[in-house]
Amino acid sequence: MTKLDCLVINCAYNENKMCKRENITVGGHEARKPSETACRSFSPRGTNTLNSITLGGPEKETNIACDAVTCRYNHEKKCTADAIVVAGMHAVTNAETECGTFQSK
Repeated sequence: MTKLDCLVINCAYNENKMCKRENITVGGHEARKPSETACRSFSPRGTNTLNSITLGGPEKETNIACDAVTCRYNHEKKCTADAIVVAGMHAVTNAETECGTFQSK
């Protein structure tokens, strides 16, 4: 599992920069820079989507599926980075988030 620091304070899953989801998905299939990626698991605070997701306590380590096949840390659609940062502090949609650790191959 990868250590995750989530800076997206408007995400319903974020608690003290940790994620309450068991896993997240980073999108950005043809990304060449971090701004072309996004946390597809983002859900704005106050939405009802939490009812269908299994939540635990906030965890520092999270399973990360990665669709950014151009990222050097993507191995068979899994993130192999030791740690990532999801950025987009005031995001209200997942398009306003990004994987700040993304590095193009």
